[in-house]
Parts: sequence; C-alpha cells; structure tokens
Amino acid sequence: KLDDTSYAACLRSKKRPDKVIHELAEHHGKKVSDLTNVEFCAAHVGAMCKAGLGGLELPSSKGRAVNYATLPEAIWETILPQHFKISFSEDTKSMLERLKGLSQVYSKGFRGRANKEWVEDSERKQEVATPAIREAAKLFIQPYFEQLQRHSKKTMI
Repeated sequence: KLDDTSYAACLRSKKRPDKVIHELAEHHGKKVSDLTNVEFCAAHVGAMCKAGLGGLELPSSKGRAVNYATLPEAIWETILPQHFKISFSEDTKSMLERLKGLSQVYSKGFRGRANKEWVEDSERKQEVATPAIREAAKLFIQPYFEQLQRHSKKTMI
C-alpha cells in the first residue's frame, strides 16, 4: 500500500527537517509538524526539485535537466556525447555495452532488488497512487517538476 510510509527514507529527516521543507510547508499555510507522512515525503521531494532548479538557474550552471522518461538511453545517446563530449568508437564499444547492461539492473539493494532485472513501474505507481498522494504531489512537487520539465526541453536532453 503506497500510503504506508513507515519504510520511506524521506521520513528520516522529519524530526529535524531542512529549512526548505519548512519554507514549502509555510508557503502552503502549514507547519511541518502538521504535515502527514505523505505530505512530508512530497515536501522532501519538492525540496530536492527546488534545489536542482536553483543549481540549473545559476548563471554559471553547466548542469542539465534530464527527463526520467528518456532514461537510460539518453545517457549514451545525448548526455555523454553532447554534454560531456564523450563518444563511443569501436575501441570503446565494450564500455558502451557494459553501460547498457548495467542500466538493466536495479542499482540499489532496496527490498532485495540489488542486481536484479530493472522493470519499469512508473505507470503502475501512477495507477495505485491514492488521492492523498496525488494531492500532496500536486501541492509540493508539481510546480517544480513542471519547471524541471521546461529545463529538460530547453537543454534538449
């Protein structure tokens, strides 16, 4: 059940939340202490998105926003060749194949999935998201997500 946040890593900081989480809660007329676990986790993700935007909007920024839906292919098709100026030749083809192979397994050991085949599950998560999750995401994440989406189109990655 997605509303069961007892395992959520974002709650580790609930006793001493970051200043940005306080700001996000206050922006919506709430105190951090009044946020549900679901709202707190959404504010946590919103704070990360806001921080990313802050970095992207610096005049000296060389960062790029990457739409999750374009991964992992964007890594070798766009990010490495265009952003990092790394191209793959016959000599480095084995590295490219290794990179593609690594992209097919879970990178984290969460719930025993380490080194197991990665399966796209974004659509399933959307389908089972509760109204509370949807509302919290709309409130705390969506404005920053939309800005990140615009950045990802602007940078063509």
